[in-house]
Amino acid sequence: MEEKVEIQSGALAFTINHHQNSQHYSLFDLLTFGARQNPKRGYLFISKVLGKHIPCRPALMRKTYCHLAEATQLIGDSCLVVGLAETATGLGAGVAEALVKPGHNLLYTHTTRYQLIDVPVIFKIDESHSHAPAHIVYQPAQQMKVKQVQTAVLVDDEITTGNTLLQLSEKLIDYVDDLQKIVWVSLVSWLSEQRKAEIQQLLPGVEVSFVCLVAGDFQFTPSAEFSCDLPARTQQQISQQAVLVEIRRGITFNEETNRFYKLTGTPFTLDELVKSEKYIVLGYGEFLYQPYKLAEQMESQGFDVVFQSTTRSPILEGDGIKRKEIFAVEDGYENYVYNRPEERTTIIAYETYAQYKSCGLAKQIDCIPVIQQSVEV
Repeated sequence: MEEKVEIQSGALAFTINHHQNSQHYSLFDLLTFGARQNPKRGYLFISKVLGKHIPCRPALMRKTYCHLAEATQLIGDSCLVVGLAETATGLGAGVAEALVKPGHNLLYTHTTRYQLIDVPVIFKIDESHSHAPAHIVYQPAQQMKVKQVQTAVLVDDEITTGNTLLQLSEKLIDYVDDLQKIVWVSLVSWLSEQRKAEIQQLLPGVEVSFVCLVAGDFQFTPSAEFSCDLPARTQQQISQQAVLVEIRRGITFNEETNRFYKLTGTPFTLDELVKSEKYIVLGYGEFLYQPYKLAEQMESQGFDVVFQSTTRSPILEGDGIKRKEIFAVEDGYENYVYNRPEERTTIIAYETYAQYKSCGLAKQIDCIPVIQQSVEV
């Protein structure tokens, strides 16, 4: 089935392979479209179910996590799941949690663009089309468990060429002692059968499989009249800001993940919220999964709540981006939040007090700031 979409930077034409879509999602169930403010790549696939640039119900996000996990076949009794920063840190964690089962050892971590103090780096990869290409993978706290896993599950929101996940796969094969299988998981995949075969050939010695909700191919025809540059204050470098270490060194989902604190240092509870109000929980950058769990808890208790998060990715307003808010962060860089519904009370969830202090958004809008790291007052 062919679909065509016009965006300000050009035209996208899609052919969808419905035989690969066991859950019967359509292209437009999962995506809308926009233009990156980035000369490296003019188009952007904007997920409707990811909770990043478009507000999403937590229950819908959970549904996609479960559908992806159901299609993911593991080898052995131990597994490492890795989400790709920035966009798929929450998606990766959601898929990982859905894969947890009794008697099976599973560890989740994600790549990051934050510098951790005194934590060894095991490798770095580059995402060539991104405005901020560098990804860091830190040594897991349970290093021996990771080195003995049989299956690695690599999660991104969409796969176009596969080059980034190929780098990550090669690094993991070198790092893990006896890796037997790698599963590439995404909401949308544009890999052809020929490209999948090439990837398998480039990763000898391991079985490679591919899981997605929508598969197909596309062509982008750029507009001759369109041009753009990166914003002058785009955050391209690795951040030195203090963040939480744990999830970047591996979590097992035995830990409590949705405990937050107010600026006073006292625990934040849902009793302080009003059931008749509408809410949006806003994660901060890579910090998606724990804020998502807060939103999911609110939803389970009857609150009208949606979830999304801020980003360092510059996108042009228009097309699937109906509203764009720009705010300053550390060192004067710009971050963004897109399509935030103004009529909802905003809860912004931060990893650390340092993030809150440097975030201009909390000063620009009426909001309820909460912090996962206990605040010392």
